[in-house]
Amino acid sequence: IPGNIRINDVKKQELDAIHKMIAGKRTAILGINVDHILGVEGELRKQGINAASIHGEVSPDERRRILESHARGETQVVLGINILGRGWDSPETEVTIHMRPNYSGRRVFQEFGRGLRPSPSTGKKEAIAIQLVDLFAKRNQSAVLIPHIFDPEFVLHGASIGIQHNISNRERAI
Repeated sequence: IPGNIRINDVKKQELDAIHKMIAGKRTAILGINVDHILGVEGELRKQGINAASIHGEVSPDERRRILESHARGETQVVLGINILGRGWDSPETEVTIHMRPNYSGRRVFQEFGRGLRPSPSTGKKEAIAIQLVDLFAKRNQSAVLIPHIFDPEFVLHGASIGIQHNISNRERAI
């Protein structure tokens, strides 16, 4: 947490616990736009995290190289906007971080699914999904949140964290 950010101790402890849970895991981050993901990539690199962005200006060969590096665990974090949310299969991805508002349940489910696939090659049986939420709305339309697309029986809502248990007796999303 940057030093200039004021946050109460409870929230700081929650964020620290989440950070410890995801540290070192293969992660996909879905951002707002190219400038956003490039900025997040730069901040991650400053922290010594091997991160790479994929967007429309990245050649198909470079995209393939980045995704293969991510699958092997060499590139820890891969960032994108739409490319990662559709047609990309990555059972090795352990964490998805959703950093933009989404107004389509189908899209949320599809993007969330990037990390839900079990991975026989790595032994991954669980996934963590983090959805950053702000107070945003589009003309009488609220954003679709990850807990909205699952059976409410399995979702625990906290003040700032929704936890999904037992999605398919294998995966877990936070």
